[in-house]
Amino acid sequence: MIELADVPTSRVRMNRCRGLRQISFSTAASTRLVRVDEQKRRLVENEALFREVNERIRGLAATLHGPGPFSFLCECSNRDCETRIQLSLEDYEAVRAQSDRFLVSPGHVFPDIERMVERHEHFEIVDKDDDVEAIARARDPRVPLQ
Repeated sequence: MIELADVPTSRVRMNRCRGLRQISFSTAASTRLVRVDEQKRRLVENEALFREVNERIRGLAATLHGPGPFSFLCECSNRDCETRIQLSLEDYEAVRAQSDRFLVSPGHVFPDIERMVERHEHFEIVDKDDDVEAIARARDPRVPLQ
């Protein structure tokens, strides 16, 4: 598993604090300090890893110039999930419009870290809770380094 510590320190700074991780997330506009327990952090990192794979799938699909649909991975927190979701590139881009939103199969929502914001026939879109949003944004490969 990729550790959050691998993210450049200009984006995220972590310190141990009473069994919790203290995360400082910096952007050009502001710095937020959030405390996140270890289990929640791991769940979000699992999702971020699936999203990184989907970004590579998107890149390959874009070079094919076909209408799709293309097979994307469910970006849920279950690291053993192998569910595939058929989407057009347009639908995938709609999910990725916000860096704290993830593509999951129906029923794969983890209420401890996220809430469903859109339901479609073959997939759902989840939005991260405030206490883990900084991790999701920091791990977004589309967000430029500050």
